Amino acid sequence: MRPYIRLNRLRLHAQVWAIGALTAVAQGTCAAETASWPARPPLSAACDAWERHIRELLDQHRLAAELNDAEFGTVLSLLYAANSHCTRGDTNAALAAYSAIPIGPVQHGPLR
Repeated sequence: MRPYIRLNRLRLHAQVWAIGALTAVAQGTCAAETASWPARPPLSAACDAWERHIRELLDQHRLAAELNDAEFGTVLSLLYAANSHCTRGDTNAALAAYSAIPIGPVQHGPLR
């Protein structure tokens, strides 16, 4: 066998070995990172986030005087209904109820 062919084979084997070693190290690192990532939060955490969000919007609307007492009461009763779904463990119904609450960002219009 010619010397340059032998040298090329050695280089090829070294490159294959290096790629294999790097791949093994990278896979081990990815597996370790994945194992340390926190688990997906439960759906009940979404209920808590929705409730905080709606309560904050209610507070903002009341401070801006954009809701009258009847509108405030309607939104509050819908909030309580959605919260009761969360308490019973019916998270899908709760999330649907939260998303159906008719309240949006404050308009910052003139005070009533």
